[in-house]
Amino acid sequence: MAGTNQTITVNPSITLHVKDVLDLRRQEKEITKLVLGAIYRAQQRMAKG
Repeated sequence: MAGTNQTITVNPSITLHVKDVLDLRRQEKEITKLVLGAIYRAQQRMAKG
């Protein structure tokens, strides 16, 4: 999956709480769905010509 190996630099003094991590995971899933949906629709349009 594109974008999953990005390096995110975080201030070491900031600790992520479990809830924040779960929120990030959920957002990542939503974004992935949106991206895959957009790619799918683009392929459908190209297939119709």
